Amino acid sequence: MPRKGVSKARTGCLTCKYVMARKVKCDEGRPGCMRCQSAGKKCQGYQPPPVGYFTWDELLSTTRPRPALAAVPEASSLELRGMSFYRHVVAPSVGGPVKSTFWTKTVAEVLHREPAARHAIQAISALYEHSSLGLSDGPTVPYEDGRRAVTHYNAAIRHLVSPAGPSSKDTVMLVCILFIYIEFMRGDNESATTHIRHGITLLNSCAVRDDIARAFLHLSIFPYFFSDGVTDFPLPREVLCGPCPASFDLSDAHVWLDPLLLRTVRLTRMANQHRYGMPELQSLEKVVQAISALDADLDAWWSAFVPLQHQWREDDQHRTTLLLLEARWLHAKMRVATQLDVSEAVWDFQLDRFRRVVDIARQARAAEKLRDWASRKFAFVMGFCPLLFWVAHKCRFLRLRVSALALFETLCWAREAAWDRAMLHGLAKTIIEVEHGIELTPDKVRELSADVGRHNDDDLALPADGRRVGLAFMRGDVELSTAQDGRLIGRRKVCLYLHSATGAVEPRECWMELG
Repeated sequence: MPRKGVSKARTGCLTCKYVMARKVKCDEGRPGCMRCQSAGKKCQGYQPPPVGYFTWDELLSTTRPRPALAAVPEASSLELRGMSFYRHVVAPSVGGPVKSTFWTKTVAEVLHREPAARHAIQAISALYEHSSLGLSDGPTVPYEDGRRAVTHYNAAIRHLVSPAGPSSKDTVMLVCILFIYIEFMRGDNESATTHIRHGITLLNSCAVRDDIARAFLHLSIFPYFFSDGVTDFPLPREVLCGPCPASFDLSDAHVWLDPLLLRTVRLTRMANQHRYGMPELQSLEKVVQAISALDADLDAWWSAFVPLQHQWREDDQHRTTLLLLEARWLHAKMRVATQLDVSEAVWDFQLDRFRRVVDIARQARAAEKLRDWASRKFAFVMGFCPLLFWVAHKCRFLRLRVSALALFETLCWAREAAWDRAMLHGLAKTIIEVEHGIELTPDKVRELSADVGRHNDDDLALPADGRRVGLAFMRGDVELSTAQDGRLIGRRKVCLYLHSATGAVEPRECWMELG
């Protein structure tokens, strides 16, 4: 029987909501509440208040009267520090494992001449520097820093809609990207998806800089992982740009792979409607045709990519980027190969590709060993986190999937766009334990992942069909308690859908542990 969780209030400080062992009502004192002081606890402050005075419908309107604003004051010493922190800490890290000048040059150039961008960067810097990425549903920020971030976020919105706001569509689109990043950092995927939707709508209505269009093309992938009913989500026009060329350079490898990844996750949603008997938006015949065309386009991309691997193999600066692109491509190929099969056993035939993804992740970890891990709070791109989760979830060869699990902490950013490392690690660990009927203690993880190179991956029994988890959904919020040694212990309820070979589904609720 699951343990009774810690009751949480929807208002009040983070300590009263998540840490207190007894149910208490926070008095919401500022900057710290008296309840925490009387209990001998350190008040961790408050979640930032809701953000935004305008909707995107209002932001993109050209007919609505816009309020006048006072002149933008000169940057204060605190703002100068925020911009410096962005340039030296945030910008080099936010691109994740992908080498790009978008954050270090493009954004840096705009923030000095555009007040909306400058305020958005102030919000990003405050969230990045002071956030504590732990066991909550999203990053938590001390009250004063959270308030400063919200103040700058709202100031950015007001400047964007003011009469003296940016006249350039490029600037509006770039500021929209900054807003999406802020929402990812705040853990608000729904608001981030709203920004992405309106950004793509604007992108399809006008011409913008290539680097901005490419950023939105990558962003258009995320809603299909985190939102329901998004098969009608607007497609960037670049998705319909024709077949992949026979050759391209490294920067174009991203441009041609992202539409293929978008088509892959979009088709997965459509295929699931047929696999699980949901209402169909596309006929099965059309879905099969789309899968076949996508598979051929993925093969064409790979043919153009292979020469780049030889060209850049010894270049340490681009080594991780090459590895990540190959891992993304393998992920797409596996999804395409398994789209319509109702049995989870179909993934057993992808063993070689699973092995290759884990090998790629190990090479990337070795290539990144000199990087500053402490700065890896947020990445704005799809890094290795969702790819390793997919191996840990769908590969039923125990040693290999546990090896993928063991790579989370040393390779992945704490948050990669909307993917939270702690959440995916906890979910993957729970799935493995349920499917194999074992407990994955730290010692057990080290034992299995260390032995993967000295044993055959098939020397351990595969889980039975009826124990395999097809789909998994997290329920409710994270519940926190304090262990006797002072550590925070988190858990969250998950619903696992176990699939038999015949396609029968058995839902099972359980708790996943976060640590």
